[in-house]
Amino acid sequence: MRRPTVPTTRYPFPRQGDTALPEHLSQRCGHPPTRVTLYDGTQAWLVTDYATARAVLCDAGFSADVTRPGYPVLSPGRAALTERPTFLRMDAPEHTKLRRMVLPHFTARRVATYHGQLAELSTQLLDAIDRQPPPVDFVTSFARPLPTLTICRLLGVPADDIHLITDVTAILGSHFSTPHAKHTAAAVLLTALTEMVTEQRAHPVPGITSELINSQVVPGHLQPDELADILRLLVTAGHETTAGSPPWPPPRPDRTTHRAPLPPRARRQRQRLRRRRAARCRPRPPRGTP
Repeated sequence: MRRPTVPTTRYPFPRQGDTALPEHLSQRCGHPPTRVTLYDGTQAWLVTDYATARAVLCDAGFSADVTRPGYPVLSPGRAALTERPTFLRMDAPEHTKLRRMVLPHFTARRVATYHGQLAELSTQLLDAIDRQPPPVDFVTSFARPLPTLTICRLLGVPADDIHLITDVTAILGSHFSTPHAKHTAAAVLLTALTEMVTEQRAHPVPGITSELINSQVVPGHLQPDELADILRLLVTAGHETTAGSPPWPPPRPDRTTHRAPLPPRARRQRQRLRRRRAARCRPRPPRGTP
């Protein structure tokens, strides 16, 4: 007797654009794990509730290693990028070792020192929007370029390479890029970053790249090509998680002019943050003043 077939859903869900909300996502959120079918016919489990997702992420029995047989690759474009995975697609201890090398550069205290650079980049993009005739697409003009420009500034990317890196990260982050386009963009990005590592090893410049060269490459903890792979992850991760994410919840026409009231706990938290900000901005009296 043949076993009955279990109907599955195609995944990823269809999108109308890179920033559009997938059609079936809102219906799946919070539901138990669902079996889905990927582009190549293989099946996987889709987890959308917080408790199960946390359990999966904390369970060493699950793997992030994309090179392992049976790893669920979501699309032909993603499959084209599995030849040289970054530490995001590795398991411990390799993942832990590489992550700890980068972590000190992105602590809360260290990120606070980047505020001036982020404000400068944001102002430049907003000034450029002011010079454009209406209507202006805020995602295209601000949300997409900001994460890439930010990490390029922090890494010390040469000004001549910023537009190239911006273009290739847009290709890598798009859900509609062909596998050939993604494979070519990844190769171009890796070549540019490898050349940057070589150049900054000979001529250091202010930024995270030169700091990692001094702390990891020079002592022999990392090879230059391994550092280039780490930089590739830093460049693409911010773009993919920021520019490629749709607004949630999706905008509704009946709420375009009226903002829903915050819950009481959120209002109290907002008031505390405002008081702290006001206290930091309040000028202190000179010493010796009664």
